[in-house]
Amino acid sequence: MNQINFCGAVIFVLYYFGERIPRVGTQTPIQFDMNPKYYKIYDNSVENPFEQYKIDNNSFLDEIQDRSLCGKCKRTRKYFCYTCNIALPVFKDLVPKVKLPIKIDIIKHERETEGKATSVHAAIIAPDDVNVYIYPHNVPDYSKNNEKIILIYPSKTSMELQEYISHYNANHTVHSEETPSNDSHLSKQSGVPFERAVFIDATWPQSRSIMAHSSVKYLPCITLQRRISYFWRHQKNSPRWFLATIEAIHQLLIEVDPLHDGRYDNLLFFFEFMYRKIHTLYSHDQLLSYKRKMNLSSVEAGDKANLQWGFTPKVTMYDNKLALIRHTTPH
Repeated sequence: MNQINFCGAVIFVLYYFGERIPRVGTQTPIQFDMNPKYYKIYDNSVENPFEQYKIDNNSFLDEIQDRSLCGKCKRTRKYFCYTCNIALPVFKDLVPKVKLPIKIDIIKHERETEGKATSVHAAIIAPDDVNVYIYPHNVPDYSKNNEKIILIYPSKTSMELQEYISHYNANHTVHSEETPSNDSHLSKQSGVPFERAVFIDATWPQSRSIMAHSSVKYLPCITLQRRISYFWRHQKNSPRWFLATIEAIHQLLIEVDPLHDGRYDNLLFFFEFMYRKIHTLYSHDQLLSYKRKMNLSSVEAGDKANLQWGFTPKVTMYDNKLALIRHTTPH
């Protein structure tokens, strides 16, 4: 009798939890239909902002229904593992890889929601050139070589990229070995004086503590040319041209390398897919992120965000704007 009850309990447990645990897809590579598709969201009501980019066909992602195991941590994921920064084994060979002309470091705040951050896209698609660090646990020490490192961050004393390059080259003798050699197609006469760019992946209030970190606050702050963001995640008091991390990385690369010819566009591989996915679930007009103003300056946006959270930025400037110290203190 006890044996019968035990068997019945086992069957119940398997049935009960089997219906509720997400199905884990097979680890055998799946054959996906790679025929180009026409996506219905790109009609007269929703623009296709990625039409001019050379992004590989990602339609196979639409066919993925089940979650599968990450090849490293063995957690179940849908499209990629945002903990290990790798694509899932079932379709990893279909995800493009991109070689970058410089190194990219991304400092992600520990409270930034992993599943919503776009920094993982860059780490997956350009694994040889992109590193993701978690603040405050493992922030690199940039103090020893900060002349060859820039920080992409809009502040009151930020310089546009080309302005920074001009100022730097006017005050330094640029030797061929100082020019980034990560990608051989970049000319040694390109005059790009840095080898690494640092990005902060965090909300406005989270970014203040990262900016005050001793390894970060002395880096020269650089802003990029304005372009419309198509990120669906809304941040209050930010203008429409405040980009998602993966958009900002893409923008930096096309400014650094004017002869890129679309070679970095695949960085937007997952971003473009998710843009489509969001628009199948929500109307474009209902998403607050796309209602943000374009004419809000970075200074005004930063001040509004800081005041909202009760902080006032204080900036000290030295050495012709090339060495910047930014502190943030409470009222």
